[in-house]
Amino acid sequence: MKRGVMVLMLSILAGCAHGLIAPLPDVPADQAVTVTVIREPQFVGSATTFLITNNGDEIVGLRQGEHIVLTLPAGDRTMGVTCFSCPHDSIFLRLEANGQYYIRVWATAGGPRIAQLARDPAEQIIKDTEGLELGK
Repeated sequence: MKRGVMVLMLSILAGCAHGLIAPLPDVPADQAVTVTVIREPQFVGSATTFLITNNGDEIVGLRQGEHIVLTLPAGDRTMGVTCFSCPHDSIFLRLEANGQYYIRVWATAGGPRIAQLARDPAEQIIKDTEGLELGK
């Protein structure tokens, strides 16, 4: 019984993770790609931390009104978003070395969503968000 309660509590706390939740790989400068993940301010889903995934691995927890800049290796990858007991949404990205990419995540009644953004609209949204430090 105690073990079941402990597992349940750890599962709930995992859904509250915030900021960098898994180490990112060291990337040689000539293969580095900058990916900015933006979660714009909105009322819907504001109490929920969204978990950002990189090829299926949870790497970052974002709250509404936050963004984070990640340095990832060039190449093909699937970036996704989920939350505690929410469906997972994802997009495929082909990241080129020295490129700069922007991803928007937002809440809907059906769960979190993710999409790639062009630079100009992304920078407009970033103005209304708080940047997170990687804590490396």
